[in-house]
Amino acid sequence: MPYLIAIESDPKSHKEIKESWAEVSKELGHEVLLFRSLTEFATEFAKPDNINKVLLLILLNIDELNKVDPAKHIQEIKTKYKCEILLSIFEDPLKPVKKSQELPVRNIIYKPFDLTILKEHTRIALFHGQRVRTQFVHSTQVNAEIEAIKKFKITQIAEFGCKIEKKYTLEKNRAYKFYHPLFSNKKQQNIWARMVSETDTEYELFFCYMPTVVLSQIRRKVATSTAKVKYPIWTGSEVNDQFQLKVLLQFSDEPTVKSIEDLLGRNFKNITFLTSKDIDPKQKMTIDAVITDVEYDAKLLENQFSKPPVIIHAYEKDISRAELVARFEIESIRIEKPVDKAFLVKIFKILFPALLGREEIQRLTVVMNESISLSEVIKIQEFSEAAILFSSTIKYDLDQMVEIAMPQEDEANLHEMNAKIHFVAPNFNNEKEKLFQQQFVLFGMKDEYLKIIRLWALQKYIERKK
Repeated sequence: MPYLIAIESDPKSHKEIKESWAEVSKELGHEVLLFRSLTEFATEFAKPDNINKVLLLILLNIDELNKVDPAKHIQEIKTKYKCEILLSIFEDPLKPVKKSQELPVRNIIYKPFDLTILKEHTRIALFHGQRVRTQFVHSTQVNAEIEAIKKFKITQIAEFGCKIEKKYTLEKNRAYKFYHPLFSNKKQQNIWARMVSETDTEYELFFCYMPTVVLSQIRRKVATSTAKVKYPIWTGSEVNDQFQLKVLLQFSDEPTVKSIEDLLGRNFKNITFLTSKDIDPKQKMTIDAVITDVEYDAKLLENQFSKPPVIIHAYEKDISRAELVARFEIESIRIEKPVDKAFLVKIFKILFPALLGREEIQRLTVVMNESISLSEVIKIQEFSEAAILFSSTIKYDLDQMVEIAMPQEDEANLHEMNAKIHFVAPNFNNEKEKLFQQQFVLFGMKDEYLKIIRLWALQKYIERKK
């Protein structure tokens, strides 16, 4: 008979574990043994009668571990007894466990125990690599979105873009959403940026969605910083190498057209300007860039141009994340109206770095050694307080740690939490969209995180009932 082992010195924890594991062990046909210390356990299982017993799981109090290298100690226990480990911890805000997500354990269970969570995570740990349907906490079938968070270090920033350390892979010219308090705007704390070039250590990005409020805050940061970069180097787009441009200006008011033509004409050489009057509905135009307040769609783009131009859209209304992603398939940049002239000149030079300027364009840049969070959408199909089922074009590795967050209307309240990939389907579950079905378990869930999850689940329930 396989064994589940708990090593806890606290009598109250013993009682809770017995109660929690009774149902699990009965269902799966396992026997539960409890010990008050790792030494007591090791002594017992060194006896000849116990050497060949099969151990499946040890719930281990962190206080039993070597303080110098707990990860190494855990691995030694796993290797010796050929079993998995759940770690139990009393939460101490003054002494948090460092790099707990790197410990080689199935999960971390915080004390005092939430008995349903303990039962569920015990079951999940026993079925590693298999899709698990929760039994003790409620699972909801739902089509919703949560966020995967990746932390980068932002090394330099200017009003038109930034540089970040090359920690994760980014696709060239794809628009990404980043969180940082510098980008606060009402209830939002984000900016969108595209990666345009890279070195062995850094990515260079330009800001492709620029609200006026955020632009002002970045400028204030740059102006007041004492860490100016003396000779800033910005490579700009590695796709656009034109040194002569045809630029179409399309605005509902003639003064704006004239103003932008004068602005770019003063700052750059070799630009030919066209306006709405030059559009022939019967003939496609060859244009390098369009600066416009007209919202293009794919059909209009195809009908009007012989090849897709760079589109800089001057917008008036904010739109949702999903709408933004769709617009970024067509538009290179969105700038809030009225168009900020200094920003337009600087971003134009990033977009077309080979274009000759009539004089040097000042690009103040400062050092900024801070964390910035990239947000990517994960589409989920099943949700609980213990595990989440999702589909993604990205095939994660089994046991890979992923930081996630529940989307919040007020982004200042966004809380990242850890999740560990528990199951990965070997083949696409959706061949057309190339989606892999996967499941992760919520890792090291403290009470504050469980409350966030429960509140988010309630909000989704209310939305479905409307």
